[in-house]
Amino acid sequence: MRHIIYIILFITGAHSAFAQWSDPSWLFTIDAYTDADISDVEVDDDGNTYVSANYQGSLKLEGNTGKLLANAPHMAGVLLKLDSKGKLLWCRGFESAFDNRINDLSLGADGFLYITGFGDGIMHFPGKHGDVVFGREKVNGEYHQPQGIYVAKYSKEGERIWVNFWSTAWGEGKSVAANSKGEVVWSYYHYTDLKIGDKIIDAFPRVTTNEVKVSLAYFKQDGTLIKIEPFQILSSTSNVRCPSVKFDHHDNRYCFGQFSKSIQLSPDDSLKNDGYYEGMDSYLAKYNSEGKYLWSRQFGGQNDQHLTDIDFGDDGTIYGTGEYSFECILMDAIKPAQQSRYEYKAGRSFFYFHLHEDSETDFIRFEEGKRYTSAITGASIDLDVNGQTHIVGYFNDTLQVEDHTIQSPIASTASYTSTWDGNDLTQFSELAKTEKSWASARQVRSGKKSYAIGAMYYGSDVKMMINGKEVTVSNWEHGRASLIYGGSVRAFKNHEVIATTTREMQRHERLQSIEALFACKDPSLAESTTTWYPTLDSIPSLENTWTNPSPCGVVIETLEATLYPNPTEGPVSILLKGMMSGLTQLDIFSERGQLIYTQRIQVPDDNYTLDLDLTSAATGTYIVRITHDRFEKALRLVKVKM
Repeated sequence: MRHIIYIILFITGAHSAFAQWSDPSWLFTIDAYTDADISDVEVDDDGNTYVSANYQGSLKLEGNTGKLLANAPHMAGVLLKLDSKGKLLWCRGFESAFDNRINDLSLGADGFLYITGFGDGIMHFPGKHGDVVFGREKVNGEYHQPQGIYVAKYSKEGERIWVNFWSTAWGEGKSVAANSKGEVVWSYYHYTDLKIGDKIIDAFPRVTTNEVKVSLAYFKQDGTLIKIEPFQILSSTSNVRCPSVKFDHHDNRYCFGQFSKSIQLSPDDSLKNDGYYEGMDSYLAKYNSEGKYLWSRQFGGQNDQHLTDIDFGDDGTIYGTGEYSFECILMDAIKPAQQSRYEYKAGRSFFYFHLHEDSETDFIRFEEGKRYTSAITGASIDLDVNGQTHIVGYFNDTLQVEDHTIQSPIASTASYTSTWDGNDLTQFSELAKTEKSWASARQVRSGKKSYAIGAMYYGSDVKMMINGKEVTVSNWEHGRASLIYGGSVRAFKNHEVIATTTREMQRHERLQSIEALFACKDPSLAESTTTWYPTLDSIPSLENTWTNPSPCGVVIETLEATLYPNPTEGPVSILLKGMMSGLTQLDIFSERGQLIYTQRIQVPDDNYTLDLDLTSAATGTYIVRITHDRFEKALRLVKVKM
């Protein structure tokens, strides 16, 4: 009765959620004389997997019977397609005078592939019937090869549809996405003007040196440029953070990434961080199908917060994951909304969240590295056809989440895969076994029939279970290599789905559970600071001398929770007494039962004051629930106009 109700999918049978994804049935490796780094993975509904990677030196691909790929003088890109059994169907090699890379691969709702990156000098874009080239060679007096940035469209058969290649002194295409109409949005940065021949496409502002310009470009289905929108000017090329772009199932566009100081998301909307030294916050911004700004959320706190990936439910909700150091705070109307515990450590910690389509928080989870240099990261997230969430990443030391524990090799990095039903972890395992080497999972994607996971690794003793047998992957010579593995996805049968709770049911249950804490036969005692209610999962013993029954619940003389000032114009303090032992949970709800703030506190002393700022919150009545040990209490808080 008094628990937060999340959207949960109830399944009959004793099998685990991860059983819906079969054990890996195929493995494909990308190896080079030096490095072969996977950059992205996509999976279509027919079970095919598309992979983009960048390599140095000679490249080795399993089953490559076609043209040998060029020996990369520095780095070169490759795009390839695998069937549902991991067999190579085709590959396209991208070569240039020195350095070129594919930074992002996107599978559009229109069924086409989109890639973006950069290239030096003359760059080749392959197709079934030959290459097209862009750019120019270096001339005397130039320090390095002239660079260009690009966005390109390919068919699922590897045929080149169109290429937009713009020249600049320095820059990269960072992210690309297409909506259901095939309209494309592309994010990039550049230093100096962007040109096609002598024509300026995106002028660089005449400002001080050592700055870069970040922009978004929009294209029609046929590759015709519609418009360019400046996004931000960054003061240092060493801290460039272009937005990642994605479309949901309703053609709403999302931009997300990191920023320092401030970021402008529309002419009238911006975010600022707290100014911590060298700190980088993350943001998530939503725009409708017409490009109108709708809302944004900020991941802040001391040091860095990095939102790495998002995915969408059919209902428009957003799932995301990332990593942070020191602390992470999800900002809301009441700031902060959800907050991790602050810890000064050199490692990385993990977060995973679910937002409703209007930006309301359903939940956010924080998992911390256990030691000063421990790390656990969320690198990529995927929501499958069954509504289950899959997150991959890497960790070191001992990884412990709930009752699941994995030990990594000493002084090494290992990868993990995980499956979640909403906020509940149902599967957690190590991607590969190794004693001396390392592996780092980077991407997870699924379609209606199959899934694929991409990772980078180093060493000769990386072992995986494929088709029930242990397989060892190793490097060709030295440097990093990449692997992709996958299997089938089984959809739930209709009779297995019993019920789901709707969003309004959630709010109703939340509100009803809190209002029950105010029910009292004696209204004069309803706001007593010493009256508490047992939580649903506890059966308190009344034999203890510090408790006694009351018409309003249980009177506990050792506990007290007080709000002041109340009403408030903005600042409010919460006095907590007698809660030094164990954790204390603080939840704030709106009058509609919307959870807008939650925090788990390790209270440092028996008289502790927590300060909150409601200045940006709407006027009205809020309900503050404090849970400690096996008891909880609700208090009404009134926000008035300033």
